[in-house]
Parts: sequence; C-alpha cells; structure tokens
Amino acid sequence: MNSHGALTVQSADTRATYHVVDYADTEARERLASLTEGAQVRMSVSRAGVRANVWTAKKVVTGSAEPTTARA
Repeated sequence: MNSHGALTVQSADTRATYHVVDYADTEARERLASLTEGAQVRMSVSRAGVRANVWTAKKVVTGSAEPTTARA
C-alpha cells in the first residue's frame, strides 16, 4: 500500500491489474495494509468511479485457492 492508501493488485487468473483506492470497511483496509509485496489473497472489488481503473475492495480473504497478487 502506498502513502496515499492505494494498492495495485493483479488477478492470478487473468493477469488483469486493479488499482484499489477505497475500502468497504476498516477490516478490508487493514488486511490489505498488512500484506507484503507478492502476497496472495482472494478479494472482491467494485468500481470506485466511472473513470479510470480504480476499485473499492469489498471483501478480503487471506489464504485463498484463487489469489490476487498484491504489488507495490
């Protein structure tokens, strides 16, 4: 997570990149903030706006079989 609270993640399946800029709740933000680069989690996201590739993390589950990889 950068100094603005944003995080870039990549889908393990499709390699699509998501720029997470908002969090559904404190728990989702704290789980993502605690990750190290390359950590894998399962998460659901929804669009945070109508422009650009920005997303809200809705649910974050660690130790997933279908992970999304966190990148700095």
